[in-house]
Amino acid sequence: MKKGFMLAALCAGLAAHPLGSAARPGPAAGGEQPAMQARPKGCEQNNILLEQSHEAAGEDSLIILVGRPGKRDKRVSVTGRRLYTARAYLTSYLKLRGLETVVTAEAPNRGMEYGTVEIYVKGRMFAVLPSFPDKGLGLGSCDSPESDDKESRARRALLYPWLYKRPPAERNN
Repeated sequence: MKKGFMLAALCAGLAAHPLGSAARPGPAAGGEQPAMQARPKGCEQNNILLEQSHEAAGEDSLIILVGRPGKRDKRVSVTGRRLYTARAYLTSYLKLRGLETVVTAEAPNRGMEYGTVEIYVKGRMFAVLPSFPDKGLGLGSCDSPESDDKESRARRALLYPWLYKRPPAERNN
């Protein structure tokens, strides 16, 4: 009970900071500066940083993901989708972590030009992953979805289920 309360307080404190955590980065879990991307770099960089956060956290520590909308984000759901994708990448796509070891929180304040997902490991900022306005967080296979075979499509659907819903006419068959 006490651990859950402390975790909730930490998430609320990180999410509520008026300038956004990206404005005040501290040393990452290993003592080095967190990976701060000024502009979105693409899925390869996002994949690497999330996998490195898993390695830095170890099997038993929590990874906290805080999503912030960007100043130009118009869609309300985009921050939640970015967080879902980042969590699903570690838990469902790569199967590196259990759901209970990745905590997500949405921050109401607009932090930077781009929407971000901040990664915290052992209570310190590890990295910041920016996304283009109203776009999701690129993760997983970096190839074009049009080139996916059936298995690749099923794996990609773990990260982006809202893109792979069958039309209502096909659901009844």
